[in-house]
Amino acid sequence: MDELFDFFIKSLPYIGTIFTLVLGSFLGYKFSNRQYKNQKQIEYIQNQISNFYSPMLALRKEISAKSLLRVTIHHESETAWAEECKIGFKNDDIQNKMFEPYEKLIDYDNEQLHKELIPKYKKMFNIFNKYYWLAEPETAKWYDKLHNFIEIRSRFDKKSLPKKVIKNLDFEEKHLYGFYSELEFRMNELKNKLK
Repeated sequence: MDELFDFFIKSLPYIGTIFTLVLGSFLGYKFSNRQYKNQKQIEYIQNQISNFYSPMLALRKEISAKSLLRVTIHHESETAWAEECKIGFKNDDIQNKMFEPYEKLIDYDNEQLHKELIPKYKKMFNIFNKYYWLAEPETAKWYDKLHNFIEIRSRFDKKSLPKKVIKNLDFEEKHLYGFYSELEFRMNELKNKLK
């Protein structure tokens, strides 16, 4: 019994060292595991921002800027045309000639809608498809509305929907305003998580 006690007493420094090593290893593992998880979370958020939210917002901002400019130009052109009409025209040929630049505004806007704006909406939807896994659940809820807006718009442009159906579908962009707000809110939230 004394030998066992002596052995225990002699091994106390080693037991303390072994305990310290095991505890240090365990704490080191926990710390590095936490750091690894934090780093992965940061990488995921950066991925969300750079591949999903930022490109979506950039497209949205470009669509918005062009749309606002179009509204401003139309307002100014209506005012200018009203002034032209107050002066009056000697005959219909002069009136038609004076109206040509105003008519070109409409043609330009229609062309811009079909060649630039609608493709940007489609690009937004393609980003949604490709990076759906990066969308926060609140953002993912808007998938169907964006899809439907684009699909109905495409059918409308190809004249493949009766006018009564188009009227009943009510596919105006205003139904996406909540989506745009969600993108802005989520982008700010994610950027704040990285601070």
